[in-house]
Amino acid sequence: MKVLCSFDDFGTGCSSLCCLAELRFDKIKIDRSFVRTLHDRPESAKIVQAVIVLSRSLGVQNVAEGVQTERDAAALRQLGCGLAKGDLFGRPMPTGQVATLARAGLAGSAQQAPDTASPARSAHTEPT
Repeated sequence: MKVLCSFDDFGTGCSSLCCLAELRFDKIKIDRSFVRTLHDRPESAKIVQAVIVLSRSLGVQNVAEGVQTERDAAALRQLGCGLAKGDLFGRPMPTGQVATLARAGLAGSAQQAPDTASPARSAHTEPT
């Protein structure tokens, strides 16, 4: 069995660079607070871009949380973000409902599985 680990809300709270060196993980999640202010604060865009570059240099995926608009998704694509999640792609739902949507073929190209999603386009069942 393969277990994947995400470094959640990177850049906020108790997360720090020393944790990156000490813990094994597969993905860095960019906190929604940076995405929310991406267009209003140049510092937020620079931080998001730095986390994206950092994740690439560590050989792990990155995912931006809290994507609400097409403008957010476009800015994240421009910065090179690998994956994104948020209300733009769908509200959180129970796993069974996701399976039902997938079986019905209603998931569509904008709501692909996280591992096959196009840059800055994905849907997740975990809360945003």
